[in-house]
Amino acid sequence: MLAATVAVAGTFVAPAAGPMPPVRDDETTAGLWDEWAGQAAARLQLHRGLLAMRAAARAISDRLAGHWSETMGGARAVLDRIEAALNDGMARTGTLPEDHEGLLRALASERERTAAGFREAIATLTDPAAFLPDLDRHAEEAVEDLVVTCEQLPEVTLHDLPHAGEVIRHPEGDARTVETRELAVQAFDTLRMERIRTAPSAIAEAMNAVGTVARELGVVSDYAYEAALGELADVADSDPNHARVLVSDGLARAADKLVTARAELEAGLEAASNRARREITEGAVRLARRATADRLRAGYLDARTYLSTEVARDWKQWRGRVAESARRAWEAVRALARRFGGLLSTLGFRQQPAGVSERTGDTLASAAEFVRTLPVVYQRLFAFAPLTDPQFLAGRDDELAEVEASWRRWEAGGPGCLAVITPPGAGVTSFLNVVSTRLSDEAPRGVRGILRERYREEASLAGRIGDWLGLEGAMSFDHLEQMVTASPNGSIPRLVILEGIEHLHIRAPGGGALFRRFMTFVSQTESRIFWILSMTSSAWQLLRTRAPEMAGETRQLELDPLSPEELRDAITSRHLRSGLPLHYAEPRAGADALRTRARRIHATDRQQQLIEKNFFERLHRASLGSIRLALFHWLRSADFTTVEGSLLVRPLEPLSPPTGMLDLTQSFALKAILDHGTLSASEYREVLRTSAEECAHTLRSLEENHFIKAFRPEHEEPRSPGDLTPEIRYRLRPLMTGAVIAHLRSRNILH
Repeated sequence: MLAATVAVAGTFVAPAAGPMPPVRDDETTAGLWDEWAGQAAARLQLHRGLLAMRAAARAISDRLAGHWSETMGGARAVLDRIEAALNDGMARTGTLPEDHEGLLRALASERERTAAGFREAIATLTDPAAFLPDLDRHAEEAVEDLVVTCEQLPEVTLHDLPHAGEVIRHPEGDARTVETRELAVQAFDTLRMERIRTAPSAIAEAMNAVGTVARELGVVSDYAYEAALGELADVADSDPNHARVLVSDGLARAADKLVTARAELEAGLEAASNRARREITEGAVRLARRATADRLRAGYLDARTYLSTEVARDWKQWRGRVAESARRAWEAVRALARRFGGLLSTLGFRQQPAGVSERTGDTLASAAEFVRTLPVVYQRLFAFAPLTDPQFLAGRDDELAEVEASWRRWEAGGPGCLAVITPPGAGVTSFLNVVSTRLSDEAPRGVRGILRERYREEASLAGRIGDWLGLEGAMSFDHLEQMVTASPNGSIPRLVILEGIEHLHIRAPGGGALFRRFMTFVSQTESRIFWILSMTSSAWQLLRTRAPEMAGETRQLELDPLSPEELRDAITSRHLRSGLPLHYAEPRAGADALRTRARRIHATDRQQQLIEKNFFERLHRASLGSIRLALFHWLRSADFTTVEGSLLVRPLEPLSPPTGMLDLTQSFALKAILDHGTLSASEYREVLRTSAEECAHTLRSLEENHFIKAFRPEHEEPRSPGDLTPEIRYRLRPLMTGAVIAHLRSRNILH
C-alpha cells in the first residue's frame, strides 16, 4: 500500500514515461489523495487497535486462568491433608502390636483415626459449592473486561486495498466505514460470552469427579481395615503380618486414588482455562478477520459460516440415523441367531464339541471353589452369599422406595401385605435383606424368615410362624390369629418378611388349600403386622390361576432383572473397595466393528468407556438375568496374575450350559422344580404322576449334569431325637437358573 501511494505521489513531480495528458483540476485530485492518505493512516490505526485487542484478550485469558488456579488452591490443600493422613496411617501400620488381641484393638482404633482424618476433608471435596461462586465471579469479570476492551476500538473509514503491483494514479472507489464496535459485538456475541461464563463447568465436573474419587478413597482405606479385622476374627491363629499387609495394600491403593484425584483436579482446571482461552482467542481472530476484510471477502465469510453450520448439522443428523439403522439390523440378525440356534443344534447342523458340556457343567458347579482361589480381598467382596450391605445393592432404588411407601401407607391405616415377585436369580434375598435393614429403625423386632421346605399341614406352618412371632403353641391359623389380636401393642413384631412362599403350594389336587388359609390369616392380621412375602414369578403365575381372588387382593412389587448399566454398578460398587483401577482389554476376535469404532477414538478414556460398555452388554446377555452368574463371569474375566497398578479385565468368554441335550421329560422336571422352589422325590412323583423308577432316573440325570443339587433342609431350632430326618430335596443350581429359564422359554414350556 505504501509503495503504491509513493508511486502515485511521484506523478505530481514528474510525468511518467510515455505520452501523458496534463493533470487537470489539481485541487480536486489533491483532495482525493488527501482522503486516501487519511484512510491509509486510519487503516494503520485499525491494525494497531486490533493488535492491542489481541494482546488484551491474551492478558484476560491468562489472568482468568491464574484466578481460577488460585481459587482451586483450597482444594489442593484439602488433598494435601488427605495425603498426610494416609502417610501417617501407613507409618503407624508398622508399629502395630504383635499379639492377636492387641492387634485387633489397635486396628479398630487406627480405622477410626484414619476415617476421622478423612471425614472433614472428603466432605469439603464432595461439596464444590465452596469454590464455584469464586470461579463464576472471575469468569464474569473476564467478560466485563472484554466488553470494555471492545468499546475502546476505533471506528474508521477505509478504502479497499489495491491488488499487488497495481499502479494507482487516481484514487477511485467508494470508501466504507468499519464499525469495529458492531463487529466486536458479533465476534463476541451472546453465545460466546455465555460459553466463557460457563467455562467453569469443566472445573465443577472435575470437582464432582474428585469428590467421587475422595469417597472411593475413604471406602478403600476403610475396607482395608475391615478386611484385616475380618481376617483376624475369622481365624484365631492368623498371621498378624497378613493383616498388616492387607492394611498397607489398602492404604497404598488409597494413595493411588489420591493421585487420580489430583490429576482430575488439574485436568478440569486446564480444560476450563483452555475452553475460556479458546473462546476469547477465536473471538479476537474473528473480529480481526471481519474488520480487515473487503466487501467481497466479508460476504464470503458470512456465506461460509452459514454453509458449514448447515452441513455439520445435517451430517450429525444423518450419521445418527445411519448408526441407529445399523444397530437395529445387527440386533435383528442376533435375534434370528438366538431363535434358530437351538433348532440347528437339535437338527444336528451345529454340534457341540465333545467334552464341552461336561467341562462347562463342572466349571459352573465348582464356582465356590473357584472363588476360594482369588485374593482374600476379592473373596470377601465377591462372595456369592446374599448381600447385607445396602451400598452393594444396585438398580433397586425405585423398588426400595415403593416398599417404604407401602410401609407408610400401612402405618396410616392402609393395606398391610406386599408380594415381591421376581424371577429366580434376580437377587430377591439380597433385596429383602436390605429392606429389613432399611426398616429396622421403625421395626426393630422385625422377623426375617425363609421357607426352604414344603409345608402340607396347617398346624406345622402355624406353629413355625407363631414361633417367629414369639407366640408359642399355635395349633391353627385361627388360633394364631386370636393370639395376635389379643397381644398388647409392642409385644409382637410389626414387620414380617417371608421368602419362599412357593413352598406353601403344590401342583396337585388340593395343593393350594394351605396357601389360601395362609393368605386369609395374613389379611386378618395385617392391621397389626406388615407382611412382605416373596415368591418366584413362575410360582406366582400358577398361584394366580389357582387362587385368583387371593392374588387380586394382594399388592404386588415385581423385581425385574438388572439392566446392563445396573449390572455394571452392582459389580463396580464391589470392586471399588479393592482400590484397583480397571483396564478393559480390547476384544481380538469377533468384534471387528468394536475395534474399528475404538480406533477412531483417539482419547484413551473414551476407548475404555466404549470397550467397558461392550463388555457389560455381553455380560448382561451371558448372565441370563442371574446376578450370581454375572459375578462368576466377571471373576473369570479378571486377570489377577498380572496386577501392576490396575486390574486387567479380559474379553468375556461366557460358558453356555448344555441345555440342548435335555429331553422333554427332563425339561418338564426342571419346570416343576422352578414352579415349586424345591421338590422331594415323593413330591416330584405327585406333581408329574410318574413312577419311582422314572423319577429316580430323571433326577439322577439332572443332578449328574449339574442342573440340580440335592440337599437336606437345615432347621433353625434343635430337633428332638424322635423327629424324622428331613427328606432329600432338589433345587436348581443358582448358576444354572438363567440357562434353564431360557431353555424352557425356547421350548414354549415357560411363558
